[in-house]
Amino acid sequence: MNMGYYNNVLEHHGILGQKWGVRRYQNKDGSLKPAGKSRYQNEDGSLTSEGKKREQERNFKEAQKTQRRGYRSSYDRMEDYQKINFPVYFLNTHDETSLDFPKLKEDIKGKTIAFVGQTGVGKSSLLNSLYPDFTRKVDALYVNSGRGRHTTKEVILLPYPDGFLFDTPGFSDLELQEMTRLDLASCFPGYALYKDKCQFTDCLHLPQSKGCHVREEIGKELSEDSYQNYIKISEEVKENERWKKKL
Repeated sequence: MNMGYYNNVLEHHGILGQKWGVRRYQNKDGSLKPAGKSRYQNEDGSLTSEGKKREQERNFKEAQKTQRRGYRSSYDRMEDYQKINFPVYFLNTHDETSLDFPKLKEDIKGKTIAFVGQTGVGKSSLLNSLYPDFTRKVDALYVNSGRGRHTTKEVILLPYPDGFLFDTPGFSDLELQEMTRLDLASCFPGYALYKDKCQFTDCLHLPQSKGCHVREEIGKELSEDSYQNYIKISEEVKENERWKKKL
């Protein structure tokens, strides 16, 4: 039972630290009413060893429930990406037999793959779980901010059965300085099937775009969630284009 990991989950959701079975029997000053003293508590209100064990079990169950709710929410969001043939894997680096972990291990054999993502997202932890011989340095996540530390500081190539895996430093921001809005409109995931049916060949698929076939598919074959991401990225690229003109 990896309680350190689950305690982080509980602390993040404000569950950790609730004393087991005493709240409704407490006075306003926090002391226990006579009827509120449990067999799992000492006279001063602290938990006995059995009480601590039960509290740990309760916290573990609460963490599992919280984790399952998170998985369900993620499954719903990622289903839209799977519809447009983007492979999605649900992973728990603390359990290499659960979720899509076995499938991932098989799918990456014989390939050269780079693990890229934000700082603290778990790239090095995943690599260590994929192959026991990897000993990539990992660090804790700041629970309150959800941000990680820059632990990996170099790009390193690691041998994997019939292939190679790259571990890369994390990043805070992804800047698309060389991309234009038309590039984005042409290559954004899922839009290739519909962009050629737009009225104009230089359609940017924005809310104000006329005759846009891509927008007609939003909420049908294409995800509204993904489209909102597209608009945000398009605005960032537009800002980059504006600054490049000033240079």
